[in-house]
Amino acid sequence: MTSISTTFAKSSVRPLLLVLVLLSGATYSRNLLWTDDLTLMEDIVVKSPDKARGYIGLGKAYAMKGRLDKALDALMMGVSLDPKDYSSYNDLGNVYSLMSNNVKAVDNYSKAIELNPQSDKAYYNRGDSYYDDGQFDKAIADCTMAVTLNPNYARAFARLGSAYGKQGNYRQAIEQYTNALSLEPEQAAVYYERGLANELMGYRGKAMADLRKACELGVKTACGLLNE
Repeated sequence: MTSISTTFAKSSVRPLLLVLVLLSGATYSRNLLWTDDLTLMEDIVVKSPDKARGYIGLGKAYAMKGRLDKALDALMMGVSLDPKDYSSYNDLGNVYSLMSNNVKAVDNYSKAIELNPQSDKAYYNRGDSYYDDGQFDKAIADCTMAVTLNPNYARAFARLGSAYGKQGNYRQAIEQYTNALSLEPEQAAVYYERGLANELMGYRGKAMADLRKACELGVKTACGLLNE
């Protein structure tokens, strides 16, 4: 196996939060009018135009369809109706992140944290935006807060590993990747990145084992490295 570059590939353990989920606990009618989630939320907004929850659900449904401008309009209406709902700002941050507008994403995640300092998701999401901007110290600080609030937050541990790796702190990166895998052992990208960190630390046997596992889980780049 040839020497591996010290430049870490960006982790594909991207917050699944960016693929915005629909409102949890929503009750779905079997009425044929509601043929999909977007139609459902549009109907709710028509029937209850003064309720923030409908606009928030509509914004998420638009985001799921990739209609991000519409998603922003709906979420902003929801925020105007209920400006104290921290989760709405988190949702806005997610949409701005999907639009690659990390400045506004950070602003909205920060507002979510201001309203709810116990929101592990908002800390993680803001840290992820900082990571995308190359602000690795801030990414580490926010993701550390996320795992402090939620010690089972595998995605946050994985992002910590990526951020430490970008700083060249491979020992700490390995530790954080290991934390992530102890919680969710089938994360292909985490095995791959831990393999790179192990190689850079000179742990060839561990690197090979991680790359084999990543290859088994479908990371073609890992398979290619094993074949060199």
